[in-house]
Amino acid sequence: MVMITNNGVINTDNERMCRLVVATRKWLDSRGGGGPFPGARPLPAMTNEQMTDRYSQHTRDCPSCSAVRHLTTLFELLSTLRMCMLQPVANRGL
Repeated sequence: MVMITNNGVINTDNERMCRLVVATRKWLDSRGGGGPFPGARPLPAMTNEQMTDRYSQHTRDCPSCSAVRHLTTLFELLSTLRMCMLQPVANRGL
């Protein structure tokens, strides 16, 4: 999308977004102390495989995800027990 401003300058959406990002960064630097975590060190470089590994990045430490994982394990165990309990009944022909 192309937009013509009042003074006749042609701006694309991309240029407007870049200006928005630059203005936001300037505002954070001047009023926000450099961002939400001032003085924080950058994260160490990670490989693409490490960045996309959701289990080690989130699921392992998230209480909600851990609860779901434990429930899934419990349901699998109950399903196995149910099959073990029904097997003798099926063998007797009841």
